[in-house]
Amino acid sequence: MNEIDELKNSIVIPDELDLAIRDGIERGKKEKDKNVKSRKNKIIKKFGLVAASIIILTTIVSITKPELVQAIPIIGSIFKDFKYDVEGNKLKNFEEFSTSVNKTIDNNEVKITIDDIAIDDNIVAITMTIQGDNNDKFINKGIMGAPKLNGESVGYNETDKKIDNNTMETVICGNISEMTLAENIDVELNIVWVGDVKGPWDFKFKTTKNGTSKYSKTIDINKKVSFPTGKLANEFKIEKLVISPFGNTLNYGGTYYEENKDMRNGANDIISYRVTDENGKILNIDNCEECGDKKGYSGKIKILSDLSKTQIITVTPILKEIGDDTEVFNGKECPIYQCSINPKEMNSSSQKLVKKSRETTENEKKKGYAYDTVDYVYRMYNENFVPLDQLVNQEIQLNKETKAIIKSIEATEEKTKITMKVDGNYKDAKIDSVVLFKEGYADTSIEEDGDRAKIEDPEKNIISIELKPVDITKNYKIALPIIKDSVIEDKYSIKIPLK
Repeated sequence: MNEIDELKNSIVIPDELDLAIRDGIERGKKEKDKNVKSRKNKIIKKFGLVAASIIILTTIVSITKPELVQAIPIIGSIFKDFKYDVEGNKLKNFEEFSTSVNKTIDNNEVKITIDDIAIDDNIVAITMTIQGDNNDKFINKGIMGAPKLNGESVGYNETDKKIDNNTMETVICGNISEMTLAENIDVELNIVWVGDVKGPWDFKFKTTKNGTSKYSKTIDINKKVSFPTGKLANEFKIEKLVISPFGNTLNYGGTYYEENKDMRNGANDIISYRVTDENGKILNIDNCEECGDKKGYSGKIKILSDLSKTQIITVTPILKEIGDDTEVFNGKECPIYQCSINPKEMNSSSQKLVKKSRETTENEKKKGYAYDTVDYVYRMYNENFVPLDQLVNQEIQLNKETKAIIKSIEATEEKTKITMKVDGNYKDAKIDSVVLFKEGYADTSIEEDGDRAKIEDPEKNIISIELKPVDITKNYKIALPIIKDSVIEDKYSIKIPLK
């Protein structure tokens, strides 16, 4: 008897079928109608209708071989509807390791269903479906209520997706790398508000890491360096590195030279961080959380690059920068934008600053722009504008060791998508400030409420951003804000062996 036969024979079906079965079947029908050709569709075709039915039933049945259940992916997981989180990071692997929850609470004409949860040693992610007749009160207005794992609160970001006029799907993600969680976990999610609608919607349920633990490891580091006097912080200490299917996180902290009576965050003494591998390659990072009190400070650094083949990483806190990255214009301190150029022309002449200003549109004011004018300070070698396709492979030198290379531009009637490769340490949030401008300096940039830049490939640092459609018959330049040059002081570096 093979494993599938054993699996079928081991299922005990309750006398009264739970609503979750019908929900699962209906969701499966919708997926079939959409003709989604995903990996899970291929699995269903391979094992046939019986295996597909077993997968649906495993969310509620009692089974004698739980390890087989954990190996079967969830049908119709909402995770598949979210490619990126609100910060532009790819949501990878969540669906593969997710567990169905399927709990619903209906209150004040808003129904919330907790659909799936995924947990490893780095991240907790929870999906939910929010439904109600008066959708203007809650769609894309956010929820209030942090999840708790074993009674401990988790900070989170939220990403929403409107499905129709009555339905919104939401995924919340929180970094939990500072926690030490066993395989079985008690979850609470007490939602107080959904947009303008007051709850509560109080959820309590149990879950597991669902097989992620065997792919995770925690490296205790506990190495520190001392900072010079004159700083609030007197040391920087890396406590541990957590590597798991959902990401990589460094946990750090430090103490002060004296009591921090003003409660100023000591991590503010650190301008940024530089993380490199054993070959000196700069890894893609995101400093995701910082906090401090009277005695010390703590924070987390997400390493977005793949560490599976990395032998050693070196972490260097940056305490000093040199150079100018702003210019006063129209009474405001404006970022200096470096314009793109063909690399062959880069050293042919000195650069000049070009300052341009225009009135803020009513639409920009409506969406939150606070000033009466939009002001740009461009740094450029020349004023040669070119067609969009000729911008591909041009470079934007952002400081001495960092540059962006334009890889592609897709211009359609709906959008203009610009994809770049970043060499060096340049936050993806800076890509949000990209400006595409044509002859005459009419500019196109991300709207105040527009989607953020998205990290397409963390390993190669490929980042894309979508702007409004532009006239493809015109000639253009692309510009990004420059950054100061970091002063790298090796005496503050901490080496961490990974193998």
